[in-house]
Amino acid sequence: MHMSAVAAALVLSVGVSQSGFAADTATPSKGAVQEINIEHYTDSYLFELLDPYGTMGNRQSQYDSKFLKSFKILISPMVARDKRFMGRITSGPESKGEIAVINRDKYVGYHTCQEHVCNEYNLVVLYRIGDGRMIGRLWKKCSVTMLGYPTPQEATVLQNIQKVIKSNNVCD
Repeated sequence: MHMSAVAAALVLSVGVSQSGFAADTATPSKGAVQEINIEHYTDSYLFELLDPYGTMGNRQSQYDSKFLKSFKILISPMVARDKRFMGRITSGPESKGEIAVINRDKYVGYHTCQEHVCNEYNLVVLYRIGDGRMIGRLWKKCSVTMLGYPTPQEATVLQNIQKVIKSNNVCD
């Protein structure tokens, strides 16, 4: 089975500490007050934030260790049930971040899907910039799995984002 470069990088990065652009920008050191660079998230594709080796093109590495940790925690229940989950969900198109505000908290939303079957297998995530909390909604062959225990307001935003993605799905 073919594993995407991002999936391979994620597998290799377990326990690896990287200090890259995003780690320096998005994760302030203890005791330091630092402004969060929101453009870092909105100018980055989902997989760029997850890839500690910067293999997503010629751009400066956008890797964000805090984002990667939140993503791994979010998808761990899916990976525990299906070892091929990461390879599937990272095989297709993905989006740059888009800002969402829920109850005055700023989130960045991303979506990704399995190559060639996006209307059957896709994932949307919201990353709360302030504290690194991540939530998601997985659409898998006409069933929904909520990830990360979203509040009702967060679940509505996730659903609205995903409606755009699965608009041609016969399951609605």
